Amino acid sequence: MPPTPRIPVDAVRRAFPELTTIEFLDAGGQSDVWKVAIDGKTEILRVLVKATEAGRVAREMAALSSIDSPHVMRVYEVRELEHDEATHKVVRAEFIDGPSLAQASQQSAPDVAAVIACAAGVLRALSELHERDLVHRDIKPQNAILRGGDWRRPVVLDLGYIRDLVAPPLTEYPARIGTVQFMAPEQLRHEPAVLRSDIYALGITLFLLSSGTHPFVGIGETQLEVDEVLRRMEAEDWPDWVRLPSPGAPALRRFIEPMLAYEPYERPSARKALARAEGLIAEEQWR
Repeated sequence: MPPTPRIPVDAVRRAFPELTTIEFLDAGGQSDVWKVAIDGKTEILRVLVKATEAGRVAREMAALSSIDSPHVMRVYEVRELEHDEATHKVVRAEFIDGPSLAQASQQSAPDVAAVIACAAGVLRALSELHERDLVHRDIKPQNAILRGGDWRRPVVLDLGYIRDLVAPPLTEYPARIGTVQFMAPEQLRHEPAVLRSDIYALGITLFLLSSGTHPFVGIGETQLEVDEVLRRMEAEDWPDWVRLPSPGAPALRRFIEPMLAYEPYERPSARKALARAEGLIAEEQWR
């Protein structure tokens, strides 16, 4: 069955009386997503389903609104919506026209140059977030869109999972936040995500985009215990780097492998990984 909104369209219209068209797109774990037209411009509304998230959303959206990057979904404002005697936050944001990384890679496998260029764009986004002590916590192929279908122009979105490291977290641990297949070891151990947890998730994403397979899940495996995934993450014989495409496999491995270090302190920062990506692009080291 297609997804349906959990908060009715009439409530959204009351909060945004100026919108001229509205179309329901998706029901995610955190929010309902609508495509709307306001003042002749196509935009996105994310209606947060959990009213208890109001304090966190206000704090994080204030930080996000200060970011002016082509690689981070622009946030315009946050309004409130009343429904069933509860107040929900609604994030009004940029609409990006293009496929997600997941959709684009299914249509046509990216070559090494495209993967590195895409990585550089995502790392620019993460650099902006991390410099504000914001952890995304759910980097994955579904959460970045290629603006205009261009692998050089990824835009990081689905900002509902972002957590501010400075203010006290409102999420109770050991709750897992994010998508299990793209979690760093510390998240799988029920520990809070840190800045370099995003780097680990990007490493998994880049391996998947490059090879078509998950670095720690064998082809045909559908059920794995978390303990087994953690063991593989720490083992020297995982991932199977032979899966990476050739030519370019050695350069890709040198780039991705540090991101998949088991301990966060062993992974590069977003800025350091970005410098490495830009160096690879400039020198075309995969040729």
